[in-house]
Amino acid sequence: MEHRFSVSWGRLHHLLGVTLTTPFSDTMALLQQMMHRRQIQEATIEQPLVFIIGHWRSGTTLLHELMVLDDQFAYPNTYQCFAPWHFLLTEGAMKRFGKGLIPSNRPMDNMSSGWNLPQEDEFALLNLGLPSFYRRLAFPRSNGQRIEALDIESLPEQQRQTWIDGFRWFLQALSYHHQKPLVLKSPTHTARIRLLMQLFPEARFVHICRHPEKLFPSTVRLWRVLEQVQSLQTPSEKESIEQLVLDCLPILYQNFERDRAMLPDHRWMEVKYEQLVVKPVETMRGVYQQLELDWSARMEEKVTRYMADKSAYSANVFHQDPVNQKRVQAEWHAYGVRHGYY
Repeated sequence: MEHRFSVSWGRLHHLLGVTLTTPFSDTMALLQQMMHRRQIQEATIEQPLVFIIGHWRSGTTLLHELMVLDDQFAYPNTYQCFAPWHFLLTEGAMKRFGKGLIPSNRPMDNMSSGWNLPQEDEFALLNLGLPSFYRRLAFPRSNGQRIEALDIESLPEQQRQTWIDGFRWFLQALSYHHQKPLVLKSPTHTARIRLLMQLFPEARFVHICRHPEKLFPSTVRLWRVLEQVQSLQTPSEKESIEQLVLDCLPILYQNFERDRAMLPDHRWMEVKYEQLVVKPVETMRGVYQQLELDWSARMEEKVTRYMADKSAYSANVFHQDPVNQKRVQAEWHAYGVRHGYY
């Protein structure tokens, strides 16, 4: 076993919950395989796929939720990402009877959560057992796959192919279920543009950025909260979380800067979070025009209504430690300059 049962005593209830649900999940996965294997294998991944990328806490969730207001697109929801092996069989029952199993708001920022809301497909890859940076959520103190899983191309060939096959399978399962092009969002894909271009030559990419001195404390809080509520080990020390956050951005954006120039204009758009929240309709219309997607008056109405409904939402306010602020300015300087913040 990779982690040799290194579970903290205070987290045994998490382990018990996983253990008790595993037989059910395995049985449903087997049944789905028996009933839908051929249809999934033969499913066509509808085009164009749209990938929303950007660092954690840069506004990727907001952008994702705005884009999937459009009926021409589908998306992986929370249940599909947390039960990728058997969602075709069990999603309906979970949505009906399992509403109380998920909080109504996300613990890191108080935004709405629910089984049917859009979710990061990276969680599906994690639950499929594929190489993923998110393994650290369960075992933050162990030395398993961590930052290296951000760059799939750097993994050994067998692991790389396993990831590709698993990712394709999940998208085929979604496409078989929805019969529409998918809008996908995962910050981890920021480092995978070249690979995703090779797999899906017609894909579009929307990158969102945010001031680095806002990103850093918000991302530290993100990992801290997720460790507290999801990990099988007691959280690591504060300094290790801060260093992890500082280390991840350069890895994401080293690949990003290498690959983004390879994309033709009609498959690439970049927006700022600060612009999106102030002028959402204009920003979204610009995204659609740049990517040659069909914008409609109905979509404009939906964006306007969504943002009006969210007008009472209050974002977390962070008081940046001066030492960390200097570290961010130094270590994320290139990001800040590239996106016009410095």
